[in-house]
Amino acid sequence: MPALIFDCDGVLADTERDGHLPAFNAAFEEFGLPVRWSDEEYAEKVKVGGGKERMRTLLTPDFVAAAGLPTDPAALEEQVAAWHRRKTEIYTGIIRGGDIPPRPGVRRLAAEAYEAGWTLAVASTSAEVSVRIAVIAVVAVIGTPASEGGRIRACRGPTVRVRPPPRRSSAGTP
Repeated sequence: MPALIFDCDGVLADTERDGHLPAFNAAFEEFGLPVRWSDEEYAEKVKVGGGKERMRTLLTPDFVAAAGLPTDPAALEEQVAAWHRRKTEIYTGIIRGGDIPPRPGVRRLAAEAYEAGWTLAVASTSAEVSVRIAVIAVVAVIGTPASEGGRIRACRGPTVRVRPPPRRSSAGTP
């Protein structure tokens, strides 16, 4: 059975810039954190696989002190988990709002594959709710009623490996 498998973020639509970035910044603001990532800063953060992992890059001693965060590692990890839960809620709302257009060609490619009988799938290391939202987006992109979405699958979890950090060449560039 032929299949077309999409990655979750940045493939169907620019969910990184238009979904995740504003969700991170809104969560940071809600928690009173002294940070707001710009497009340029986030372009570097995207090289770190995983939302909680990206948030952990903030946890320098200076940031922890400036934000009044706990220094106990377990308490700090609980804080990151809370930030990430809220960020995911915000992101889910953005995607459900339908304001992020598909990338050029995605609608045609997905619709043609679907009409030809292919299974469509979204595979990711993203949070399960994010992957499920991406599947809903695929259904919306190809204009298929949700009741006919049986050939559209979500793949998430231990079967999907976390992407490794980018390799650096001897010149120091990825």
